Amino acid sequence: MKTWAMERGFALPAEEFFCQLRKEFSDHLRGIFSNFELVSEDEISHGLANLTAKNSLPTISLDRVYFESKLNLEITRLVDDVCAGVSNAAN
Repeated sequence: MKTWAMERGFALPAEEFFCQLRKEFSDHLRGIFSNFELVSEDEISHGLANLTAKNSLPTISLDRVYFESKLNLEITRLVDDVCAGVSNAAN
């Protein structure tokens, strides 16, 4: 997120802000779902880095936020209201 913000002229809040936000979010969801567990982006990115380091095959990253590789396949997540309307009409 830091790179995105810098490229667009934004300044991110201090890391403590995000730590507190994650804690509050996690506490709130744990109050609803007792088995809720938040997996941090650090755990995800370090886990992926460790997994790919053990593999001799080239790695293609679908989301460079969590894993930056030489090979990237950029994807966009999009919900189309028109398609949603069609699926609702079919029901």
